[in-house]
Amino acid sequence: MPLINPLASSENLERAQHNSLHTEAHETTPLVELSNVLKKTIDSTNSVRSKRFQALDTFRGLIVMLMIFVNYGGGGYWFFHHAALSSSHSGLTAGSSGPSLETVEILGTLQRLALCYFFTAIIVFFVPGTNDQPNTTHSAIGGKIYRHWRIDLFNSVLRFWLQWLCVLLITIAWLLITFLLNVPNCPRGYLGPGGKHEHGKYQNCTGGAARYIDQLILADSHMGRCWSCKNIYNTQLSFEPEDWSKTGNLNHARRTHTASVLANEKVLVTGGLNNQGFLNSTELYDPSTETWTITGSMNNERAEHTASVLANGKVLVTGGLNNQGYLNSTELYDPSTELWTITGNMNSARAEHTASVLANGKVLVAGGLNNQDFLNSTELYDPSTEIWTITGSMIDTRAEHIVSVLTNGKVLVAGGYNIFDRLHSSEVYDLSTETWTTTDSMNYTRIQFTASVLTNGKVLVTGGSNYNFNRNSAELYDSSNATWTITGSMNYPRWKHTSSVLKNEKVLITGGFDHYPLDTAELYDPLTETWAIIDKMNSARGDHTASVLANRNVLVTGGVYDGEPLNSTELYISLQIN
Repeated sequence: MPLINPLASSENLERAQHNSLHTEAHETTPLVELSNVLKKTIDSTNSVRSKRFQALDTFRGLIVMLMIFVNYGGGGYWFFHHAALSSSHSGLTAGSSGPSLETVEILGTLQRLALCYFFTAIIVFFVPGTNDQPNTTHSAIGGKIYRHWRIDLFNSVLRFWLQWLCVLLITIAWLLITFLLNVPNCPRGYLGPGGKHEHGKYQNCTGGAARYIDQLILADSHMGRCWSCKNIYNTQLSFEPEDWSKTGNLNHARRTHTASVLANEKVLVTGGLNNQGFLNSTELYDPSTETWTITGSMNNERAEHTASVLANGKVLVTGGLNNQGYLNSTELYDPSTELWTITGNMNSARAEHTASVLANGKVLVAGGLNNQDFLNSTELYDPSTEIWTITGSMIDTRAEHIVSVLTNGKVLVAGGYNIFDRLHSSEVYDLSTETWTTTDSMNYTRIQFTASVLTNGKVLVTGGSNYNFNRNSAELYDSSNATWTITGSMNYPRWKHTSSVLKNEKVLITGGFDHYPLDTAELYDPLTETWAIIDKMNSARGDHTASVLANRNVLVTGGVYDGEPLNSTELYISLQIN
């Protein structure tokens, strides 16, 4: 075998290597010469920087493995119980009528993977490796040359130690955030989905710190809405929540009913109307089981009535109407016995009125109508004596108006209608003097609208109708200067909708009518005075109720669609950060 010139060209080197590897067994090449050949070959290869990111090859493999854990809920579930894919909110392609940039999901799975690739590429590009070479060690077995595994280990780790250090620091940062960050309403370091995990103890704590950071960065309206975690693991929240979820059906379809959140966190629904007529049935919703159970029936069928939770935990139902006409009867529900008892009658029969629990525990009933006329009379109910007494009359007769107990203890009444017209007038009741005084009028006449007392003390009124057209406008009442000001308009006109103040101070608007029942929902942000469209409800509905539960979700019940009363209910799963 001819000697190999160490200064030979790459082509000669390759030919020499080829010949040496395929020489006859009796023509054994000295290992020292082969070592020199291989060292020259390695040096030649390393002289040209590869244009391909070899690190990404490994990264791709790791991603495939880690994607198994993406769908693994944690807390002892089987690894291959995968989450179902959902394409209902696939970024910019969502919706047949085009996406809304206000609610588009900013970071889906592919976008997150792309970010991982991007930052990995940044590390490979800008964090240098070393050109130092190891002591090459090879083995010759059966006439073939094998490079020792230490060389591969060196090239993969030691030469790129700075890059591995970056990966290590990122991993340490992630571990610290995951296990040390204090996430509201979650145990520190929690990774599970809730639901079945920990016997359902953390149903509203899906994803732990990862989900919390997502919402801080992306905001509510740009969070993903895949419900696989909820469906599989019986959790209240998906990994990226804020969505609507169907829950147990009412035993009776109903509209113009009431819903009250009790001290035991259950929801009491009373009365209403369906195709069979007026109802005296009542039902209890248990958030822990998402089921409805029949409870004691009221003594009178009634719709267009009011229900108020008293300081003693009982529920006072007042007035309304049924086949016998307008009612002045009132009754009390006791959650401890699940029974209804008749209490003192109001001085005037009334429906489409309002009822407010005052700071002294009494209940103020105002306005409404009966078969005689529209009313401006108001009455006070004293739970300690179960007696109604007449108090100062309002300046205007009105029905289907709104009422709000202000932070100063006074009561604001606004809008509605009477025999003469639709109203934009407002007035305030002072409990200390039991008198009403006029205050600034709203900018628009409204009936069948909503009012919500915000955490800043202002009152937000939304939508409504004046019988000629429906409104999407909204206004704010400031009790400190007794004035109404226009604020951001809703995205949809609506009346007979609901309005709920969430724990994060935003206001959730659901459903209602605008020539037809609506399934749309939107959120009002008091800080920016703007509205954001969120996911639609599962069912379009108006004349329904909405209740903010102790677990921060919002329960929507009943209502009417296309003339048919509904028994369906659904939950707005609300991930709210304080």
